[in-house]
Formats: sequence, structure tokens, C-alpha cells
Amino acid sequence: QLWYTSYYNHLRIASIMMMKASLLCACVLLLVGTIYAECPNVQAVDLDVAKYLGGWYELATTEDSRETFERNCTCTHADYTLMADKEVQVNNTCRKGAPSSPLTEAIGKARIPDPSQPGKLEVTFGSPFWAPYWIVFIDDTYSNAVVWSCTSALGINIEWMWILSRTQTVSTSTYQMLTSKAQQITGYDVSKLKMTTQQGCPAL
Repeated sequence: QLWYTSYYNHLRIASIMMMKASLLCACVLLLVGTIYAECPNVQAVDLDVAKYLGGWYELATTEDSRETFERNCTCTHADYTLMADKEVQVNNTCRKGAPSSPLTEAIGKARIPDPSQPGKLEVTFGSPFWAPYWIVFIDDTYSNAVVWSCTSALGINIEWMWILSRTQTVSTSTYQMLTSKAQQITGYDVSKLKMTTQQGCPAL
């Protein structure tokens, strides 16, 4: 009986030690994977900035943007204007809570750090930090576009995406084409995108 009890306790201790070792290994692997996680260097479009200027309606965006700087936004719209210094003024507007709410705006600017890759812009809204603003897809008529942004911080990829159009609505097939292109190019799970309310919004 004593031998059995001692043997059982030995097995129990060994089992606990193995579980702890397995958990430690899993944590190490997770940490290593996190540390070395980095944003994919996706291909952006060969952008004609002059054609991109003007107004764009937001059709959908990521949940993170909806929960932060676009919180409670409807009727989200962006307008791009070329400035004298060749940078682009960005005027983002939305109506908080409902299409009948007053218009709120945030004004920033965009630039092209590498002229050989005009589709890889950077944007800032008053801070010294410039965030990636990569136009990864745009149709031939510059009517619909997909914008993607990815920043690695502490080994974590922070991704943002915007589905944009010159019109407040598009057909289901057009939207599916845009999201399909977006996922194919960036690898982002487009099922996480949140539709933006544009119905009942005043045209801009």
C-alpha cells in the first residue's frame, strides 16, 4: 500500500511538471511568434494622385477604427486636396450618432515618402507620428478603392482597412469584388469589416 501511494504521488508530480513544462513551451513559442510578427509588405497601386483627389465615401472599415476615432460615426467621408507644398490635405468628416447630427471634421495631411511607390502614402492628424496609408486597390476609373494600414508595435500588428467609393452606395457585386481584392492582397479577414451608414446622409 505504501509503495502504491508513493508511486502514485510520483506519477502525479511528474504529470504536473510535464504540464507546466508544456505550458512554458507554449508561452515561449507564442512569445517568439509575437516578437517576430511584422506587417506584410504588400503591393500598393501605382497611384495617380491627381485622379485620387476629391471626395470619397466610406463604405466599410475595421472594428478598431469604429471603436476609436470613428466611434458612433455615420456618413463618413474624406476629401483630398493638393496643397502648394505637394502634400495632400485630408478632410475627414462624419455625423455622430445619426445622419441628422451636425457634421464633425478632422483635418490632417498626407505625403508620399517614396516617389517610386506613390500608392504608399503616410498620414498624420496633427501629431509627429505618420501612419501608413496604402492604397492597395483602385479600379480603372478611380471610382472605388481599398486602403490598408498596418503598424507593428511590441510585436503586434495593428491593422486598419477602409473600403471607399465616389458614391454613397455600390452594388453587392461591386462590394464583394472590393472586399475579395482586399483580402487577397493583404490577407486581412474582411468578415471583420463593419459597414458604414450612408443611407439618409446628405451628399457631399
